[in-house]
Amino acid sequence: MKLKRLVINRLRGISQPFEIEAAGAGFHVVFGPNGIGKSSICRAVEGLYWEDRHPSPLTSVTGEFEWDG
Repeated sequence: MKLKRLVINRLRGISQPFEIEAAGAGFHVVFGPNGIGKSSICRAVEGLYWEDRHPSPLTSVTGEFEWDG
């Protein structure tokens, strides 16, 4: 199973809602300067897989998954 699309609203460190779409197969990297929300994105993705690890009750995270095969 792979994450095809991620939509996040009200995430700590990220002021505007945003969407990420996976561009093809392979390994994807999130990078940038300190304090822009890289770790917050990781916590949001973690919350999609494990509901008890959701980043915040105010955060809205949705994902679209695709089964390989």
